[in-house]
Amino acid sequence: MHSWHINIPQWKSPEEQVGPDGKYISELTEKVDIYALGNLLFRFATNNGPWRDMAQTPGAKFTDEQKNQIAQFKITEGKMPNVPERILKMNDPYLNLLLEAMEWCYTYEPEFRPTAREVADFLESSKLKLDADLVEFGRYPK
Repeated sequence: MHSWHINIPQWKSPEEQVGPDGKYISELTEKVDIYALGNLLFRFATNNGPWRDMAQTPGAKFTDEQKNQIAQFKITEGKMPNVPERILKMNDPYLNLLLEAMEWCYTYEPEFRPTAREVADFLESSKLKLDADLVEFGRYPK
C-alpha cells in the first residue's frame, strides 16, 4: 500500500477500494475522476458528502466498520450513496438533471462511465431543453 493512501472509501470509486492484500481492486484509469465528479454532483445536489446517512450522527467521523461496509457496498454490489428522501421529493427538474448526471458518473464498470465531455454536454443540452420547455409552458419568465 502506498504511504499516501488514506482510507476514505466513501469518496473513492469501486476500483480504488483497497483489498485485504493492500492493493487496489482493479486497474485505475481516468474513469476514477468521473466517479469523483459523481461525488461532487452528489454534494451539490444534497449539501452532504456521499454516504453521510451511514454516520451515527451528523458530522460524525465514519468508524472503520462503516468504512469497510461502504467499500463492500461499492465492490460487491456496485451500490451508490442514497439520495435523501427530502431531495427526491423536491422533484425540481434542474436538480433531477444533476441527479441523473450523478447516477451516470456512478456507473459501476469504469469502461461504461461517461467522459467528462459527455457529462458536460448532457448537462448543457438538458438544461437548454428544460429552459425552453418551461418558457413554452409558461412556468418560467421569458
